[in-house]
Amino acid sequence: MNKEMNNEWISVKDRFPEFASNGFSDDVLVYIPYTGQVTAYLNKYGWHPVQDAFEAENFDGRVSIKICDQEAITHWMPLPEEPTE
Repeated sequence: MNKEMNNEWISVKDRFPEFASNGFSDDVLVYIPYTGQVTAYLNKYGWHPVQDAFEAENFDGRVSIKICDQEAITHWMPLPEEPTE
């Protein structure tokens, strides 16, 4: 998993997370003005929040719900690596 660890927000005007061979991006942190931050992933249909407690599958097999208008997301950043201890 390639992680950019510069702790800086990346504008969606500059670029989006890369898709893996399965058609999904890694989970990333997204920023929505006036709403805050949410962990989400991206696929060809748009942004989807990561919600482990939400027990339903959508048409592409990933658990997701719509969080907001796609245009509302302005920035994203990779999640940090998991702790090793």
